[in-house]
Amino acid sequence: DEPMVGLDPKQILEIRELILSLKKEHTVILSSHILSEVSAVCDEIMIISKGKMLACDTPEGLSQRMQGDVILEVDVKGDKELLHTLLESIESIADFSVLEKEDGIIHADIRVGGDTEIRDDLFTMLAFNHMPIYRLETVSKSLEDIFLELTEEEENEDVSDI
Repeated sequence: DEPMVGLDPKQILEIRELILSLKKEHTVILSSHILSEVSAVCDEIMIISKGKMLACDTPEGLSQRMQGDVILEVDVKGDKELLHTLLESIESIADFSVLEKEDGIIHADIRVGGDTEIRDDLFTMLAFNHMPIYRLETVSKSLEDIFLELTEEEENEDVSDI
């Protein structure tokens, strides 16, 4: 239970290595709220809230199951209004926000419904409009995000039962 609490960074690495070596020949049950550590050492994760198991899967499986819409972050050099117009023209984009940064860099957070892939079309459209991409990244939910989402859903269900 919470084996990393109160340890310095060197001790955390030593405990992590110990757990990883033990799991080669043993089943290790780790209880922790330090989800970065859970991700680092666990092959399977169970999320329990108020005595009820909300999820049981591999870290990758949980992430895929809970991902929902795809979120892209893109930084381009160019005109904010033009980027806004271009993003509006892509039907599979569910929602987006555009923010001007420094030195002519425009940042956009783009939410794409389902598992639709728009990166090729987005790249081509931006290149055609002379808007070089400085960064394009798919944002994945962290284990913390998944935990909060699942436990929040559980709390909301409890409130609606009253």
